[in-house]
Amino acid sequence: MAESFIIPEENPADHPAAGFAERFIAYLIDILPFVILKNVTFKLFLQKNGMLYNTAADTKWTIAWIVIFISYVSLFTAGGRVTAGKAVLGLRVDAAGGGEIDFARALLRSAGYFLSSAPAYLGYLMAFFTPGKRALHDYLAGTKVIRTRERSSGGRLLIILTAWAAFSGMSYYYCSKRLVSLLPSQTVKVESARKGLRLVAYLEEIHKNRHGFYTNDLNRLAGLSGNIGAFREKLVSLFTPDAFSIAVYDDSYVISGYARDLRKTKVELKSPPKK
Repeated sequence: MAESFIIPEENPADHPAAGFAERFIAYLIDILPFVILKNVTFKLFLQKNGMLYNTAADTKWTIAWIVIFISYVSLFTAGGRVTAGKAVLGLRVDAAGGGEIDFARALLRSAGYFLSSAPAYLGYLMAFFTPGKRALHDYLAGTKVIRTRERSSGGRLLIILTAWAAFSGMSYYYCSKRLVSLLPSQTVKVESARKGLRLVAYLEEIHKNRHGFYTNDLNRLAGLSGNIGAFREKLVSLFTPDAFSIAVYDDSYVISGYARDLRKTKVELKSPPKK
């Protein structure tokens, strides 16, 4: 009598819930290429079009790449598929009650990444305290993350150490740069830098009235200030020494620099539109 071999069906209960460390590393593997590509392509765009850094353009470029990232994660989360990060870590997203999720739920979950990330990644830390180790975006979409393969104790230790090193560094950046930047002393420095740009713009208009054109020569503008030494000291006190610039076009200009706050905030001023 021939013996038959039956492959047992996968039982979701056989897969433990994935922990914070492995989930966080998978997230970083997924998002870092998009962050790098966003920055590289934006720099190439500016160079190709002969443009200075522009906050509005940067925001639009960032939003476009966020849409691409969310689309990628959603597509490779729905239907039992996995993103590159989860493939490397041996993880998969399932519905909270078990089984695959559809694209709509995957899209909701992917968008929820940014809610989990915004407050210093606190939404991810929920995985430490919640049943099934679910993060904020899991609750939002009704999902859970499971581990589809086991790893050695050395592998687990490496993942934990790497995750906490990355998380600590990112949290430090958030607290030291973003939160501290909200202090009155920091906002005053940014506003002072914007006033400095307006001073330079005022001198540009004087130069245009006298000579018929705008200039990117700070020495000429300093001469118009009435006190060259004080003008230079003022700029040094308001801006970091790197990348202060004046770009002059046919009948317009863009002045930009970095304020002396902790974040080195980029400030920019364009010439008023001509009537």
